[in-house]
Amino acid sequence: MKAGDICYFIENGHRIKQAIITGIQGDLVTLKYDCHKGIRLRQSRLYNSEKEARDSVIPAVPKRGANPYMYLH
Repeated sequence: MKAGDICYFIENGHRIKQAIITGIQGDLVTLKYDCHKGIRLRQSRLYNSEKEARDSVIPAVPKRGANPYMYLH
């Protein structure tokens, strides 16, 4: 990867965002996404394609059906 390349990263564990690499310093990469937003991530958190990013997303665990305030007396 180099400056100007398009890459993908996972936001909040489930959303896949497209970004443009603006700079690289060591293992950290500065990205620009969603018009004027920016973030700095490690290279290990970047993906070359959207499919790679989608395959690495961990599916959410279904929530417990029981109400924690429902006690059996």
